[in-house]
Amino acid sequence: MATSKPTPPEAKDAPAYSSAALEWARLLLPVLVSWPLVVLVVAYLFHDTLGGLITRFAQSTEGKAELGPFKMELGKPVLPPQYRPQTADPRQDEIDLSSAIGKIGDTGPEGTTVGFSVAYLIQAAASEAGKEVVVSPRGIYVLSKKYDEWPGENYEGSSLLGAVKAAKEEGVYLEKDWPYDQKTVPVGKKPAFKLKSYAQAKSITAILNALREKKVVALTVQVTEDFDHVSKEGRVTIKLPLRDLGRKAITIVGYDAKTAEFKFANDWGTGWGSGGFGWIKDTDLARILDDGYTVEL
Repeated sequence: MATSKPTPPEAKDAPAYSSAALEWARLLLPVLVSWPLVVLVVAYLFHDTLGGLITRFAQSTEGKAELGPFKMELGKPVLPPQYRPQTADPRQDEIDLSSAIGKIGDTGPEGTTVGFSVAYLIQAAASEAGKEVVVSPRGIYVLSKKYDEWPGENYEGSSLLGAVKAAKEEGVYLEKDWPYDQKTVPVGKKPAFKLKSYAQAKSITAILNALREKKVVALTVQVTEDFDHVSKEGRVTIKLPLRDLGRKAITIVGYDAKTAEFKFANDWGTGWGSGGFGWIKDTDLARILDDGYTVEL
């Protein structure tokens, strides 16, 4: 009896496997061949997408950004936002009250910085009230020692708090009655007026609010070597780690929202910075800010 030889399974199934492989190859080959072209087209169409996405993320306060088909969500931004208003008023984009403070002074080798800073403060307040006065930085400095935080008066320097307290309690002398080179209370002269009040302004927000009300702000800041290495425009860039050399007073007279910089008056003469004025980023100012005050006449 004849028997037929069985067909090996592999021989019977081989055509099915070959057909499936060919079908997959037919489908995938165009994709494999064309994907570089697709990438080039996408890159051409969205050549600035990634840069734009990163820029939008950097400007986002919620750590989210979306541009076309691309999205980025990484939580809060690593860098702190600068102190720009959420709804910018074009009239507040640039504030400059520097013309109201009077002439830039020069402490020379003495620690009379609070005298000049508070003099700028008072002269600006008088200018806003329609009055022009030139007050005595020396008088403010000498009298401040009676009201500052340290005992006695035989030391160099003083504090802003002592200076504004003295101006409120003792009064303010005019420069013509108490010139800078006279280091003691002038005989036969009296203060011209007293401050009505003073208020603390020791945060970036408080400083901005004061400027918007047309008030300059006297500040105590940490002095670093960066104040000795400014650009010709007077820009001070605070480098980390901070190398604290002491304290000094400056007077904030303006703000530019486009660059997030404060303009300030120094007391190292007109040869420093830009005619005695400087600029500092709001984030840098926040690092070195100690105390600050505004005044009312």
